Amino acid sequence: MHSCAGLRHPFVNRALRVKVSLLASVAALLALLACTHETARPAAAPAAWGTFWDNFRKAATAQDRQALRSVMAERFDYTFGDGAPGADAAFAFWDRPEIRGWAALSETTSRGAVDYAPPAQWELTGKVKIAPPEATAPDYRGWRAVFEEQPGGWRFVALLQGD
Repeated sequence: MHSCAGLRHPFVNRALRVKVSLLASVAALLALLACTHETARPAAAPAAWGTFWDNFRKAATAQDRQALRSVMAERFDYTFGDGAPGADAAFAFWDRPEIRGWAALSETTSRGAVDYAPPAQWELTGKVKIAPPEATAPDYRGWRAVFEEQPGGWRFVALLQGD
C-alpha cells in the first residue's frame, strides 16, 4: 500500500502549493475577465441614429401617434411657451387645419437631419440634430424638428415654426 507520508516532504508540499496557487490564480483571472467582458456590454444598446431616423420617418409619414409618443422627449416643445405640455397636446395642435402640423412634420424631415450646436437657452445637453438641414442658418424661420441623444437613445424634442 502506498503511504501518504511522502506528501509531507517539504519539496512535494511546495510543488503542490505552487501548482494549486497557479491554478487558483488562473481561475481568478479567467473569472475577472469574464465579469469584465459581461459588464462592459450594455444590456440594451441605444438605437443608433440611422435606425432611429428610419423608424422615426416611417412613424412621421404614417402619423403613427403611438410610435411617435414612444420617442418624444418628456418635455416636448411644439410652441414657444403657449401650449399645454405633452405629446397629446402636440398632436392636437398638429391636427388643427390652419397649423398643418402633420404635413410640416413630414416635409421638414423629408430632407434629412444634420448635426447642430443649439443656443444655450435651448437647454439641450446631448448631441443634437436638426431637420431640415437649412434650419442651421441663423435667419431660418420655417418649421424645424429637433432631436437630442439622451440616456437610452435619441429623442424627438421639438417641432417648431418661427423664431
